[in-house]
Amino acid sequence: MWTNFRRYFCLHHDYAIRAEPGTIFLRCRHCGHRTRGWTLDTRPEELRGIADDRGIGFDPTWPAGKLVVELFEKLISLFSNSMSYVRVGAFAVAHAGLSGAFFVLAELVDGSRGLGYWIVLVIGNIFIIGFEGLIVGIQTMRLHYYEFFSKFFTGGGAPYEPLTPVRVEEK
Repeated sequence: MWTNFRRYFCLHHDYAIRAEPGTIFLRCRHCGHRTRGWTLDTRPEELRGIADDRGIGFDPTWPAGKLVVELFEKLISLFSNSMSYVRVGAFAVAHAGLSGAFFVLAELVDGSRGLGYWIVLVIGNIFIIGFEGLIVGIQTMRLHYYEFFSKFFTGGGAPYEPLTPVRVEEK
């Protein structure tokens, strides 16, 4: 009785979308009034009845099936993202290895840490900075072309045709 009283005297219905297994409906946040709703069968036509009638098969549209597929996808994503960050650690190890190699070369050139030692270190650091700049540029291009374009870019539009100069003949 109290529910009906609130429903009829609610001056402002504020409906929100709610869902229960198999139906979707609107419910007022203030009085709790619920619409009749719409029944849902999200399985494709060719999969309807397979799991129900025969009791066999894996239906990925069933909520537990969706959960399994999404969990598997998240685990693969976790693994691939972890490997991506391991690549950043490998860059740090490569930097340390190159720096160590140039320090050994500098010691071989001039063990008393004279002018030759510092020349080798300066040239080595310039090489390391250039080499790591090249690596960063390659990784940036890879992220743009592979990661970004494969997820968001959809082909469309006009094909690229470069401008060509037209020869004008003099009369």
